[in-house]
Amino acid sequence: MTSISPISIHDFNDAKQRISPFVSETPLIEIEALNTYFNANIFLKCEQFHPIRAFKMRGAFNFLLKNKQTLAESGVITHSSGNHGQALAYASFQLGIKCTVVVPQGAPQVKIEGMKRWNCNIVRCENNIDARESMCSEIQEREGQTLVPPYDHLDIIEGQGTAAMEIIKLQPGIEEIYCPLGGGGLLAGSLLAASHFSPEVSIYGCEPEMARDGFLGFSSGQRNTSFKADTCADGLRTTVGEINFPIIKSYARDILLCSEDSIMHWGSKMLKEYNLLIEPSSAVPLAILDTRRSEIAGKNIAVLISGGNVNPEYYSSN
Repeated sequence: MTSISPISIHDFNDAKQRISPFVSETPLIEIEALNTYFNANIFLKCEQFHPIRAFKMRGAFNFLLKNKQTLAESGVITHSSGNHGQALAYASFQLGIKCTVVVPQGAPQVKIEGMKRWNCNIVRCENNIDARESMCSEIQEREGQTLVPPYDHLDIIEGQGTAAMEIIKLQPGIEEIYCPLGGGGLLAGSLLAASHFSPEVSIYGCEPEMARDGFLGFSSGQRNTSFKADTCADGLRTTVGEINFPIIKSYARDILLCSEDSIMHWGSKMLKEYNLLIEPSSAVPLAILDTRRSEIAGKNIAVLISGGNVNPEYYSSN
């Protein structure tokens, strides 16, 4: 780790204090049967217990609170397939800021309903990143709103990193953290936070094989923007961000992959056997742990459960 962190330990402490009136600390839980299955101490960081059932409100609140005076006048806009849109809508509602979310066709209905709950303006677009970004730019130019990126901004990364801060505080003996990887805000924030608060912790990015741009970029050393994701883990279909990629490249222990069948298996297993409803993106790290049982035996392992915005029927109907 030779890179100088773009976010200091003081920045993370300030972010934690800044968002704490709005973002409660989520629990780090153990399930005895999981520990037995993996022959390891597995700690689940349950971000699905936030009001919007996802970690994204950490970054959204941090961004809005750091820039509140400007944003109160302009309003905010973003593009999202679900959880970031919900987070920004919720945070904007709480802070009295106007919010527009550009949502691609095919976004999960449960996440769209979550956005509507907080009175944001929803604009639909085609289901690709170019359409999302161009629609945002068009509305911005016309209405003057401020773009809040879903993952590729230091204020967002800083906010997301507070989840790893809580893991390290709640369980100082953690040896490895497994984190879903989509755009990379949560992983980049976790990596930078751990580099300050517990630099001996190894952190792994977790991707579906069908959304492996992060794996390809990490392996080659060059950010991959050409791979077309097609995975059931809708929250991980985005390309790793320009700001996030060099952080991940410098600090991550590795990027690991899993199959679509294993994602569905672990999403279903967590619901049916442990009564925890987690979205497919959150099942990815567990599916990867299942391929590393010999490597993790006897260790203290944290898994970032990034969200739970999925209908329970999803796992029985697929």
